[in-house]
Amino acid sequence: MKKLLALLLTILIILSLFSCDNNPVGTVEKPSGLRLYHFVGVWTDPSATRYYRFTSNGTWFYYNDAGEVVNRGTVTFDGESFFLKPTRGETILLRAEDQDGISDQNGIVYSRTENPSLLVSSEKYRFYFNDWYEEGNLSGNVLSIKEPAEWEYRDPTGELISSGEFCAYAGEEEILYLYEKKSGIFFTRLRYSDDCVICERILDDVPYSTLFCSKENSKERKIYFSEKSIS
Repeated sequence: MKKLLALLLTILIILSLFSCDNNPVGTVEKPSGLRLYHFVGVWTDPSATRYYRFTSNGTWFYYNDAGEVVNRGTVTFDGESFFLKPTRGETILLRAEDQDGISDQNGIVYSRTENPSLLVSSEKYRFYFNDWYEEGNLSGNVLSIKEPAEWEYRDPTGELISSGEFCAYAGEEEILYLYEKKSGIFFTRLRYSDDCVICERILDDVPYSTLFCSKENSKERKIYFSEKSIS
């Protein structure tokens, strides 16, 4: 009996060692470090007639070739697959090939693009063109939004921290999406609110919001922040 138990134990050890050296059937090594914000932007199929767009706050839009929104909903991403839940209908599954490619269930690969027909005119967001001071502090960091579609983020000494281009899309005309110049990767999104802008970012899956105020409103906002810190 002892010999039989010893033999079974030996077999189990050998099997466990084998499974450690080889990936078990059905497991998938997910791409490391990929997050939803890596895919913020517009993706098109090879025919350039179908477009997906992912936002930083977990929503998605589907456009036709005329730039019209034909479907939308919420999206979750597990590091490998996108689960698109539309407002009506069944969940759509997409797969991240890498940071530059997304495939659907039919094997069609979508690549990153920027289709002018999906963009809205600057006339709809001209109120963003200004210098915005972080938390209303005139001696702090400043975010400059410039025509036609450029932005700069500088520290109090004027040294450039980051810069790039921005755009607004059909379906979300009131929001600006800022992309870094060097990488082309999503940097932050801006939402206009009460004569200020709210800067919304997601870093390591944690959402951050920072208030930026114009020079004209910074004094009033300083009082607001002082009262807020006391309460």
